[in-house]
This record gives sequence, structure tokens and C-alpha cells, in this order.
Amino acid sequence: MKKAAFILFTVFLIFSCDAGNMNKLTITYNGNGHTSGDVPIDTNKYSEGAEAVVSDAGTLEKDGFSFAGWQYNDQIFKPGDPVTMDGNIEFTAKWNERKYRVIYDGNGNTEGEVPVDDNLYADGDELVPQSFSLSKNNQWINFYEVIGAKQVKNPRHPQFNKQWAGWESIIIVGNSNIVLRAIYNPNTDLMNP
Repeated sequence: MKKAAFILFTVFLIFSCDAGNMNKLTITYNGNGHTSGDVPIDTNKYSEGAEAVVSDAGTLEKDGFSFAGWQYNDQIFKPGDPVTMDGNIEFTAKWNERKYRVIYDGNGNTEGEVPVDDNLYADGDELVPQSFSLSKNNQWINFYEVIGAKQVKNPRHPQFNKQWAGWESIIIVGNSNIVLRAIYNPNTDLMNP
């Protein structure tokens, strides 16, 4: 009887200890050299196998860089991504250096001022083309030929490839400077490259 009671007591202690440790896993964030803002704080306690949601960068910034996500185990997580708790997790901010320029080419414009963009961009940054007020021999700018971008999203004209950008396009910066060359068309209602 004493042996059975001892075994039951031991099993009870083991399960009690395990139950007490079930929600002890944490997520921490490392700003990786950030120059301003606050590193996100996750005060939750997780059990192994639970799914957590990756935080956004909040006010975190690093001079000369764009936030590219959170790195853990050689994988980049974007804000809002799910992560399975396999132990305590420390996410490290991943930064892309802003070193690329956007250069506007008026392509022989005779009216209007060619935009100048003094910003520096990092791989993955998004931008919208400036100024569609150029003209050449009474033909208004219709779109830009895009040279050097990673991707161009054209919600109004999804048939466009990454080579053309209209006034509602979003240009995704790659790992090079981008040239936006004005293309003119006498019929500004048509956007056919």
C-alpha cells in the first residue's frame, strides 16, 4: 500500500510540475541596432506547439535603413505572420539599407518640370510615381517606362508587366537604382505601352 501511494504521489508531482510549466515560453524582440523607437514587448506566456502572431515594428526605426521583418532561425517573418512555439523565441529586426535612388527622365519634355526624388530607398520599399504633368510637343505623359524595379503593381491595368507604371502604380524597389522614363501619347485616356 505504501508503494502504491508513493507512486501515485510521484505521478501527481510530475503532472503538477508539467502543468505549471505549460505556459512558460516567451517571445522577445531585438532591435538589432535600431536608432529610435521602442522594441515591441510580448508579455504573453505560451505553451509548446501553440501558435503566436509576429508583432509589427511599431515605432522602431534605424537611420538609413528600412524595416524588412523579423528574423528567427534563418527565416524572415513579416508582421502578422503565425509562428509555432518550439521553445523561447527571440526575433531580431532585419534591416535593408536605403541606398537606391529613383531618377526621373523627362524624355525630351517641352513643358512641365521633371520630378526630382532626393529619397534613398531599400530593397523592398514601395513608391508611387510622381507628377504626370509633363508634356512633349502637346502630348501629355501617359505612363513611365520603369527600368530597374523588382516589381510594379498596376491595380488599374494588371496586364502591365514590371516595365510600365501608370498614375496608380506601386513600384517595388529592387537592388538597383530605378529610372522612370516619361512616355507620351496624344490620347491620355489610353494606357497602352
